[in-house]
Amino acid sequence: MTQTHLNTESRKGKHLSYAERCQIAVLKKEKYSNRDIAQVLGRAPETINSEVRNGTVQQLRRQKQNGKTYDYY
Repeated sequence: MTQTHLNTESRKGKHLSYAERCQIAVLKKEKYSNRDIAQVLGRAPETINSEVRNGTVQQLRRQKQNGKTYDYY
């Protein structure tokens, strides 16, 4: 039996690769919209939107010691 359709391109639920994340960062610096990036990568626009939103969060670690508060980013 010969397979006529290739289904190994980009499956639903597959995680973004490191190369795709780097490409998103480069395209965002070039002022591409999330929808344009999604078309370039062949992904859903919401996937790109979530990646941009989750990747721009700066983690804050707060420590209290001897009545003082220290913030580490």
